[in-house]
Amino acid sequence: MAQKVILHDENDVQIMPVASTLSVEELSVTDLADIANGGMIKLSGRYFIKDSKLSNAPFDGWYALEVIEGSSEYMGQMRAVSFWDNVVKYTSVNQGKIVGWKKVITDDVNGALTWQPNMDVLKGQMITFPSLGTAETGLLVNPVFMSLINQNTGSSFPAADSIEGISGKWKLMNPDAYSISFLLKTYAVDFNFKRRGNNVSLVTSFSNKQISAGYDFMSSEKLPNLADVWRPEGNFAWIPNATSMMLIWDVGRITLQGNSSVGQGDIWTGSYMAKNGYQWSGGVPTV
Repeated sequence: MAQKVILHDENDVQIMPVASTLSVEELSVTDLADIANGGMIKLSGRYFIKDSKLSNAPFDGWYALEVIEGSSEYMGQMRAVSFWDNVVKYTSVNQGKIVGWKKVITDDVNGALTWQPNMDVLKGQMITFPSLGTAETGLLVNPVFMSLINQNTGSSFPAADSIEGISGKWKLMNPDAYSISFLLKTYAVDFNFKRRGNNVSLVTSFSNKQISAGYDFMSSEKLPNLADVWRPEGNFAWIPNATSMMLIWDVGRITLQGNSSVGQGDIWTGSYMAKNGYQWSGGVPTV
């Protein structure tokens, strides 16, 4: 049986429908599609559903149902809350049709919610998942993302495209959950880049050739500039050793600075802050 709850305002004046305090009104339908098709205004209100298996219903057992009127008897929204597990579902009603029940995911005070495909999340809610990606393409391990809009997670998690994570949609709240590695091989020395959050560390191999002062690795060896994810804050970052230093430029070039050429056996090591956003590929997280 579905029963309509009688409400009172802040002055304890009964709100429609008029009835005695604590009385209820039965909902005389067996299919919620009947409300959608011509009853969104006249049957608007809050209902208590007790062990009733209405057709086109969001739950089988006990739940509260709210019919929210729209611009006509054929437009509006229905919202339901299960008494068993506090799950909330909603559906729009458009031109007399139930569009389809969707589960609403709300933030849990005990932590972020685990990402699931095709779940609805509200603006400001947090989600997490065990991992996504690889060390070479960009790896997320137990990240926490804040939803920047009301949205549906879809079938996969999107690729990074900004300093916050996914522009206008998801903000990475714990940057250290992100890491990526990159090995750049050159004629005289290999560059091992590693990034965690916004901090980039660089360690080179021992140089196996003599390198001239002012050497530009990208130009001389016809290498592409570093990807945005490796570019430093400011104009450049210094990576020194005892006699010379590497410069990592904000345009993605690497040059050797020094007053004389560098012999075999040299190594450079250091760290700097990245100025640009993250890089990872979209995909289905582990759950």
